[in-house]
Amino acid sequence: MCSRGLLPEGYFRQTVASFNPWSNQHFIVKKLTQRLTPNEEILSKEGKQELIIEEEQEFEYLGKQVKEKTSQLLMITNYKLNEFLDIKDYAIYEKMRKDDYERYKTAGLGMPGIALGLIFKNWRIEDIEQYKNTFELIRRGLDFGYSSDPSCFLQFNVNTKHKKIYVFDEFSACELDNEQLANAIRPRMPLYALVKCDSAEPKSIAELNKYKINAIPATKGPDSILHGIKWLQGYEIIVDPKCKGLIEELGLYRWKVDKYGNPLEIPEDKNNHRIDSLRYGSDDLYLAS
Repeated sequence: MCSRGLLPEGYFRQTVASFNPWSNQHFIVKKLTQRLTPNEEILSKEGKQELIIEEEQEFEYLGKQVKEKTSQLLMITNYKLNEFLDIKDYAIYEKMRKDDYERYKTAGLGMPGIALGLIFKNWRIEDIEQYKNTFELIRRGLDFGYSSDPSCFLQFNVNTKHKKIYVFDEFSACELDNEQLANAIRPRMPLYALVKCDSAEPKSIAELNKYKINAIPATKGPDSILHGIKWLQGYEIIVDPKCKGLIEELGLYRWKVDKYGNPLEIPEDKNNHRIDSLRYGSDDLYLAS
């Protein structure tokens, strides 16, 4: 709740933000945990963990710098403080604690972690520069977007012997026409390097070629999305820290779940633009497998 104007003595302005992200890669979770580190023991015993931060903000008013003290309350809560739960609800959480403790830590205690149905678990963040002299099979993929969905371009190396994928470059932006997109990705790669794109946009692919991008449509066979995901799951995916969009997607991309919360082999159609670029760029490898 926010208030404006002069306030009576004892009152203060405040803003309340509430959120419930599961993934420890979510940018909000990262920002919160930089200051308040979730403590499993405290959350289990108390049902909440909190920290008050006193800071001083500085702003300009009528040509002068003005300072103002602010207070920020950071809080993590869980089901143990929910007064509307009954004994059946508590029994569900107790069963979860015994049967699937990793899920209980996130769904029960409120700790960030691996979300239920997360598709990719075998991945990590690491500086890729040290590996570049070993690259022999560099691939490039492009997923088209425009307004709310970004166009996403990835460059990565596939090590088929050791089952590792090294993602070393990412570009994404909204509201770019194809000429602007071509101008953005052309300097990032060698001349005439092959880029595999979403085959659903043949006009965009033709325009990229007009602007000197060697673009071709990715091959989409039967169940190509599921096939591509299964193939990628067989690799360890190492992502350079600067590829922030892919890092976020890998921490959020999930299977759909049924009404009982059981994961289905149907991926949610969101948090997947860079992952689609990974699939497009490696289509011949997984279609041949």
